Amino acid sequence: MQSIAFMNIKKSGGGGRSVYNQMMEHLKINLDFLHKEIDIISPEIIVLGTSWPELRDGLFSDVNWVSSGYDVVIGRHQKSKIIDFYHPSSRNAPAASYSLLQNIVNANQFIQL
Repeated sequence: MQSIAFMNIKKSGGGGRSVYNQMMEHLKINLDFLHKEIDIISPEIIVLGTSWPELRDGLFSDVNWVSSGYDVVIGRHQKSKIIDFYHPSSRNAPAASYSLLQNIVNANQFIQL
């Protein structure tokens, strides 16, 4: 079984919606801590639930993002493969999200990262 990491960039509670400026501020505040957390967990797969490419790129500035073939980008950060997927609270049906995530993990593009 592969180790998978789900983490919050914002380390405090909030409302039902994320605010871009607040999320970018939390990224700046927590960037070093987030990378230490990733190093400690050392996941094989990281599933992002970001809505903004700027947030994703700010967190993983070293990643070369490529298409998964499923309208979702993927990349590699050190030893971890990353999927920039939908946030769990998105309005996608859970079964559809799970099926899409499974297709991405099994895709040649992801396997070859």
